[in-house]
Amino acid sequence: MSKTISSLLFKLLLTFIAGWLAFGFMEGNMFTWLLLLAVVITVLNYIVGDMLLLPRAGNIISAIVDGFMAAIIAYVVDMLSDTFKTTFVALLIFGLIITLSEILFHRYLVKDNEIYSR
Repeated sequence: MSKTISSLLFKLLLTFIAGWLAFGFMEGNMFTWLLLLAVVITVLNYIVGDMLLLPRAGNIISAIVDGFMAAIIAYVVDMLSDTFKTTFVALLIFGLIITLSEILFHRYLVKDNEIYSR
């Protein structure tokens, strides 16, 4: 398995766990919504945060944008769906967990691959 695929799978797992803690455990949303949300957020955060922002803006800015973008995406899904529900507290917790996990994930990417180094 390539390093990119294993990194994406790990990022998906982190995002799913954050979603389960914030929206599954706290809000009681269904597994399918959590999985769908994790896939969408993983792909968008990888493209925007890891590929575009990380090399240009660095770890902290990229991680904050990833967390904010993840919370916004979850909020939009809530607005478009009758069955997926969020609260401000759940969105805040989700965004913070994503931000913290992205800081650690970005450190791994920068250490493991010179392409992401500033």
